[in-house]
Amino acid sequence: MILETFVTNKVYSEYIDQVDDGKYTNSFFDYCADTCRNYLSSPYLIFGLLLSLTTGIVAYVLAWKCNAKEHIIYRVINSLLAMTFSDIYVVYYLIYRVLLKNKCY
Repeated sequence: MILETFVTNKVYSEYIDQVDDGKYTNSFFDYCADTCRNYLSSPYLIFGLLLSLTTGIVAYVLAWKCNAKEHIIYRVINSLLAMTFSDIYVVYYLIYRVLLKNKCY
């Protein structure tokens, strides 16, 4: 989720720069469509998707293993939330579980 915010801010600031310079006159959504067409096979997009997918899977597995003694529905919901907020969850897990040495159940 954090990576997507950075990408959105970068695209919007580029759009504002283009509009201020007079190079682009269409709406922001048209600019996004043009940008997506241009960067669809970009190595940055592929790297970002792979990084997001990797951190999501890591967060899901960590949350799943950490809630081993919980009910299956709670484990699934908690793991899906961890995958959704994977960047935050991995940092939390690193600090709370690894550095402070708090064990899982």
